Amino acid sequence: MRIVTKVLRLYILQIALWSLALVSAILISCSKSTHLEDSEGSGAATPESSSEPSREDLIEAVRKTVEGKSYSESAPQSQRQLHTCSQYEVDIDPNAKHNPELARCPRVGATYWTTGTIYVNNSVPCQPLPGPQFGWAVSQRTSDSWLVSYSGSGWDVSKIEGTSANERDSVRVSNFGFLVTAHQKC
Repeated sequence: MRIVTKVLRLYILQIALWSLALVSAILISCSKSTHLEDSEGSGAATPESSSEPSREDLIEAVRKTVEGKSYSESAPQSQRQLHTCSQYEVDIDPNAKHNPELARCPRVGATYWTTGTIYVNNSVPCQPLPGPQFGWAVSQRTSDSWLVSYSGSGWDVSKIEGTSANERDSVRVSNFGFLVTAHQKC
C-alpha cells in the first residue's frame, strides 16, 4: 500500500511540474512577443546570420542529447528477512518468561520473519522530446549560450568552436557544435 501512495504522490508532483512548465512557457512566450514588438518598432533591421544557430538548431541539439539517455533511480522495495533472537531481545520480551507461546523471542536463537525495506537501483530511460513546433521556449543568455526549456525541464546550450569540448559531451547540429547541460536527470 505504501508503494501505491508513493506512486500517487509522484504522479501528483509530475502534474504540478507540467502545470508550472505550461505557465512558464506562456510567460516566456508573452515576454518574447513583447520584446519582438519593441525591436520591430525601432526600425533596426537584423538580418539572419549563418554564424548564428536557429531556434530549431538549439532545440534539435537538446533532443539529440536526451535521445537514448537514461538515468538511475533508487526505488524502495519490501523484502522478507529472517531474524534470529539475541539474549537482549529475550530479556526485553515481556512474554518470554511467563507466556513463551506469545513471545516474539521466547529463547536465544529463535527465529521469526520480518519485512524490511531495501532500495533497488533501476535504469529509467529518458522520454523522447517532441519537435520544435509548440511548447518550447528559447532565450538567449549570452552571445553563445541559451536556455532552452520545454514542459518544466530546462537545458543550458552553449555553442562551441572547434575542439573546445570533448566529442562525446558535445552534439553537432547543422554546422554548429553544442554543449548541452540538463537542469534535471534527462
